[in-house]
Amino acid sequence: MPTYARRRLRLGIGAVGATVLLALVALVADLPHRLIPGEVDATVGGTLAAVLAALLVHAAVLVPFDVAGGLVVVRARPDPVRWSLRVLRAIVAQLAIVLVGIALVMRIAMQFGTSAAIAVTALLQLALLHRQGALARLASGVRTSRPPAMLVTLASEVGLAPSRVRVAEVADEPAFTGGWVGLQAPA
Repeated sequence: MPTYARRRLRLGIGAVGATVLLALVALVADLPHRLIPGEVDATVGGTLAAVLAALLVHAAVLVPFDVAGGLVVVRARPDPVRWSLRVLRAIVAQLAIVLVGIALVMRIAMQFGTSAAIAVTALLQLALLHRQGALARLASGVRTSRPPAMLVTLASEVGLAPSRVRVAEVADEPAFTGGWVGLQAPA
């Protein structure tokens, strides 16, 4: 029987594969041009509505992976209602971030042109990368705190700035797997 880590890895690979296949089908079938009337592209609101619809379809495709990863392939069974509310929170947070970013880039493109929109897109990506820990906490509700003295000492010993170390309070979150967050992992 596969280990817990291997099952989680397979779920992640399956979710990414489903996303890639969904995007491939949409491109090959030319779904954006078939499903969205040309006049919708002319307005920010119409475009955001179309993007929201596409993102909701994507979220629906990922529901089986979310259920499997959050309720089935876990070490301890969470309360399904609490778990569902947390998933909904994550979906709403991600949708809001994406839609605000798209609206900003569209407005910049309308006001200042394509080059400015590309520059703003690059800056937004860097900002998202820089603040990914904060965004993950916003989407998940996982709290972090300063590390205890022992971890501060260990971080210093391996050359990691103690100010970059946080402890995630996840005792009641069985699906949390941890990981490095930031632009650069410790050497």
